[in-house]
Amino acid sequence: MVKPVAKHYLDLLAEEGYRPKAVRTENNQSVIRFKSEGTGFLLFVDEDDETFFHLAFGYDLGDGVADMAGAMSRANDLNADYKAVKVTVHPAERSVHFHVEAFLERLPTLPVIQRSIGALLNAARAYSEPARSADQLDA
Repeated sequence: MVKPVAKHYLDLLAEEGYRPKAVRTENNQSVIRFKSEGTGFLLFVDEDDETFFHLAFGYDLGDGVADMAGAMSRANDLNADYKAVKVTVHPAERSVHFHVEAFLERLPTLPVIQRSIGALLNAARAYSEPARSADQLDA
């Protein structure tokens, strides 16, 4: 059975054509999966803290990234530069994850979800771009 907060998200996303699917984790937490712009997102639902918002996605770095310390440094730079987005690198999994987490006054609206999707996609694009040296930065 779908709990009330998860149902809110499922209904909201379905109304906009996202085709969300709810799954349960091992600890009985609801996670809603949906796609936007070809990217799969996870919306973590906390039924005990309904106004806590957590939207995320990640991708595999593959074997192309040999410098994991550099990958983590790039994540730290983005964490300092981007509003509301948290970037984490997981060396053992060779993956990078992008999260938006927030405490809200009420359940999130579609504009909050869409703005969060945009912030996550922008951070992922910036992460994938080569870092510019100090002499290449715009003044």
